[in-house]
Formats: sequence, structure tokens, C-alpha cells
Amino acid sequence: MKKLFKSAILMTLVLCMLFSSALAAGAPNARVQKEELTEAEALYNQLLDMADFIAENGLNARAGDDWVRNMLIYLFEKQPEAFEELVNMMFQSHDIHSYYLSPEVYEDAYNMSNEIIGVGVVFEDDVKQNLITSVIPGGPADRAGIQGGDVVVSVDGVNCQNMPYQQIVSMIRGEQGTEVTIEVLRRVGEPTLEFSLFREKITISTVSGQWIEESRTYVIKVTAFNWYETFDSFATECVKADWYGAENIVIDLRGNLGGDIYTGLDIINLFIEKGGIKILTVADKNGNTEDFYSFDGPKLPDHLYILVNERTASTSEFVTGALQDLGRAKVIGTGTYGKGVVQAHLTLENYDVAVLTIWELLLPVSGAYHGKGITPDYVVKNELMPREMPNFTPYTSITTLFKDTSSQNVRAFKQRLAFLGYSVGDINEVCDQQLIDAANSFCRRTGMKEYSGFISVMAIDKLEQIIEEARKTIVEKDRQMEFALSLALKNVE
Repeated sequence: MKKLFKSAILMTLVLCMLFSSALAAGAPNARVQKEELTEAEALYNQLLDMADFIAENGLNARAGDDWVRNMLIYLFEKQPEAFEELVNMMFQSHDIHSYYLSPEVYEDAYNMSNEIIGVGVVFEDDVKQNLITSVIPGGPADRAGIQGGDVVVSVDGVNCQNMPYQQIVSMIRGEQGTEVTIEVLRRVGEPTLEFSLFREKITISTVSGQWIEESRTYVIKVTAFNWYETFDSFATECVKADWYGAENIVIDLRGNLGGDIYTGLDIINLFIEKGGIKILTVADKNGNTEDFYSFDGPKLPDHLYILVNERTASTSEFVTGALQDLGRAKVIGTGTYGKGVVQAHLTLENYDVAVLTIWELLLPVSGAYHGKGITPDYVVKNELMPREMPNFTPYTSITTLFKDTSSQNVRAFKQRLAFLGYSVGDINEVCDQQLIDAANSFCRRTGMKEYSGFISVMAIDKLEQIIEEARKTIVEKDRQMEFALSLALKNVE
């Protein structure tokens, strides 16, 4: 499906022209002047050009503010051995959303495909750089037991604790089938854990849908806004909603840290029937603005609800805020993150890339939301509570389970293994081949020996340990989704 907003091309051209003029106009007096430059000297000259560009266009830069340039000169002249290492720290101190990246790191960190070669760990901007925020279900990291919340200490023995997350991503990715060793810290004060994983091809989908018959509601979960996949997938889910005869749509943007701005604009337009309505303004530090307007959209259900939380950011926020401002959606959840700025990605002569903040996003009625976030119409917090556990059949004793035998212990083992998501077949007292296969899959995942004709006592003990840990788990009760569906139900009564 063709993208609906095309002014991205114009904005990119304007940016390139601005950057070129900044280079041409940069003050030459601090630059290294000689015919053959070392690699560090060439980088230094390019970064002085970049400092001039930041001073002229950076959203946080102010007139007469030359501290970025002065810091570069100081680092190069006083600490030349640390110059390249400290450049990225300088960019981060200027703006937490700005980075200076090598072409290899940039290509891995800003991959434009929905397929990657890696192990399925997810890092996110705006949080601790070496924190794994989630793992992709079914990926190598998930199967090995790496968890969201683990902190990466090293990759293949290289300390990662002070690296930008983009560099950690680049180290973890590689050729399919090759091995990578990741050391993580799970709890402070405990020993680190080490995982040896083989890289695989992983397909990433950003959109999923679910039909809720009782409230005639179609729920669309969006995890990120990618230009190559998200809009087409979202539009497909809207077609499904129409096919079901949905009277309500819930868009779940919780945990969505944003992405492509034009994909967000396209999705907003699906819910605005009338053309010519301003839905977003982009502004630079000099007061130059560009407005984006709706055009005639399709007829979708009148009742639209958007779920948000403190990790709803950037594109997710302006999608939410615009639809809220225009009276098109009711917002449910907690206050959002508050990232209402946009970065430009600028390639230097040596193909390094500077990611710099130069634009601010303004909502059609509320205006700027950077640093403030979006306030929901209904503030609803999820509850933390002990995990609900089934009433498992007790073991009569912990003994080896042999194939083609029957006992209460087999039923007990099946129930527990099925609770963890393994396919065990019918929950009965028969130890068949399907149960043996499921037990061996469990053994592979937990690093234990597999057996062809029986289930060992060690496997049963390990499973019981995991079940006991699950009993202690505190889970989040989704009161926000419950509230949205309760509002939706009132619309069909």
C-alpha cells in the first residue's frame, strides 16, 4: 500500500541543504590545516563542521552557545588518546536522543527490514543503555532463558556496561548460525549469568489483532511504527474489524516507543473522515513550521479507545494526542513518556552517522507535549498481584516416568509442563511419545540431558523448581484493557 504522506522527501532535501550550507559556512580557524590528515584529525575536522550544524539547527542549541565546539577542541588537544571514545559521550550530553555512530553500528541499530539475524533481545532508547527491555517470543534468547530486565555485562567477553545500546546491538547481531556469548546480570548482588546462543533469522511483526465478541470490539496492538510494515498491517487489521462488524476499536500503544513519523500520520488519517483538518505541526528552533493535514478517510467505528502508559513515546504519543485533540478517541491508562522531538540522520564523508534532534512536534490543539506527555481521559493503573496458579494434581512420589506407563504422577507432570506452554496432548495419566518429546524440549531449554524412553527424576525436580518460582511471581492485572472493554460494552447494550 502506497504511503499517504510524501513531504518526508521534501523535508529530507531541505535538511541536506541545511547541512551542506553549515559545512560551507563553518569557521575554519580551529581545524587541522595540512594536506594529509590522520584518521583522528579528519574526524576532528568533520565534527567541528557538525558542531557548527548543531549550533545552527540543534533544537536545544541557543544563540552564542559554543560549548559543543569548545568541548571538541578540548578533547582533541588535551586528551587525544580518548577523543574517539568520548565523542559519543559528548553527543549524549548535548541531547539524550543524539548519537554519533559508525556505519556498521548504524546499519545494525537502524535496520530497515522486518527480518534480522540475531538472538531476539530488544533494547530501547531513553532507558539504561545495556538493559534488555524484552525478548522476542520463541527466539534464541527466549528459549535460553534470557529475560526482559536483564542487564548486559559483556558480549563475547567485551565489557558493554558503558556502551550505547546501538553498539551492543551491532555486537550481538552477525551471520546466521554463528555463536555469540552474552553475560547478563539479573539481580544485584548475585553472580552473572552466561548464555551461549546461535544467531537465527528472526521475523519481526509490529501489529496484531484480536476480536472480542462480547463487546463487539476489535483490539489492535502496535509495538512500533515501521515504514515498511506497520501501516499495511494496521490497515489489514482494520479490514478485519470491518469484516467482524466491530462497533468499537481499541488501539493498544502501551510500551510502543515510536518510530516512523509518516506511518503515524497515515494511521491517524484512517480515523479522520473529513479532509483538510490539521493533525500535526513540525517546528524547528528558528520557528519554521510545516503543517500536516488530513484528507478524506474511510468510515471506521465511531467508538475508538487508545491504551497508553509511561512507555508510550514519540510517534505513539502524537498519534494518541492528535486523535484525542480532535475528539476522535478516548485515551485510557497512565501519563505517557513525553518525547515530542524528532531526529535527523546525517551521514558524514567517512560514512559515520550523526543522529541529531532538530525538530519538535506540536499537536493540533494541545501544542507541545515534549517533557509533559499525554494525559489520559481516564487514568487507570494496572494492579500488581500474585500470579493465579491452577490446582495441580499432587505427586505421590518423585520417580522416573517411563514411556507407555500410566500413573497419577504422569498427570501431575503433564499439568505442570502444559502450564509452561509445552504441547503435551491430552491431560491424562498416560506417558506417551508426545509427552516424552515435550519433556525433552523442556530439558533442552533448561540445559539437561534428554532421554528417549523415559522422563528423569532430575527433569521432574527442575520442573517443580520452576513452578515454585512461578508461584512467587507478581504479575500485572490488566485493568486498563478491562476498563476499555467495559466502555465498549456499554456501546452495544
